[in-house]
Amino acid sequence: MLCQSDFQRNDKQLAGSLLCIQRFFGCNAATAQRTTVYCPVRYSSIHYSLFLNRSRLEPKEQIQMITVIATIHCTPGHRDDFLREFGLIIPTVLKEEGCIEYGPTTDAETSIGNQHTHQDRITIVEKWESLPALEAHLSASHMEAYRPKVKDFVASTELRILKPA
Repeated sequence: MLCQSDFQRNDKQLAGSLLCIQRFFGCNAATAQRTTVYCPVRYSSIHYSLFLNRSRLEPKEQIQMITVIATIHCTPGHRDDFLREFGLIIPTVLKEEGCIEYGPTTDAETSIGNQHTHQDRITIVEKWESLPALEAHLSASHMEAYRPKVKDFVASTELRILKPA
């Protein structure tokens, strides 16, 4: 739960606090205008404005966050080429309406059994506020321009679009 001290932090910590608000209220923090947070220690409420885009919290039932796991198998020796091009679109994608998280990962070398690693595999983890936000991302002009740039670096892909259980 958030207390008064949570609101006297830097931007990165504030972003974390906003995520806590989103999870606690079951709302989309990007659409919140004003939120009341109860501090259990003092049994008091703290009102503060988030000064963001919209004026109402969306009911929890309307929020259907989408997680995307995209597995990219690069053509041998082209993983770094793919990552270079992918890195160029990340800042633009993160600014898209509804984008919560967007980034590439690669297999970590560990001593954990049952792990299957591959040097040319990249797993992209995306989180979107809704399916319409994901659909808008897929048809965005910067994504249309990006795909031909990485086409020769990709051997195959697997896409998983997930919803909360």
